[in-house]
Amino acid sequence: MGNGEYPDSTLIFEYYLGKYSKLYSNVWSKGLQADISLINNDVYFVLGSEITKRINNRFQTILNVENPNFYQSIWGRNSKDIFLLMTDGLTHYNGIDMEYLFHFDKSRTQIYGAALFDKEVFFIVYEAQTNLNLIYHGVLK
Repeated sequence: MGNGEYPDSTLIFEYYLGKYSKLYSNVWSKGLQADISLINNDVYFVLGSEITKRINNRFQTILNVENPNFYQSIWGRNSKDIFLLMTDGLTHYNGIDMEYLFHFDKSRTQIYGAALFDKEVFFIVYEAQTNLNLIYHGVLK
């Protein structure tokens, strides 16, 4: 983080026909981070509190996340089935609304990855307090 003098930042570029074009940039602080996720062979962009896709060379918002605990990481199967990492747990977006699936029991818990299948989901979790690496498993009903 450069001791606050030179904060980290997120830069997303597009490379097309031998040229780079900046698509997004922002200082990397809570609520402003960016990320890229591949969901059902489509690239989704997390740009601060927005989850977007690039359609016809423009960002189109799929979801505007109003929860200030959004931690800018997502995993999903399609635009109506997205899991969102929060600073205090994990939520799921079903195309209409978001709902917490669970809250973290311990602070400083982090989800580092996910494997999503038709009826099952697995999340790779690290709990800093216990120094445990865990796998959270869920089943669709």
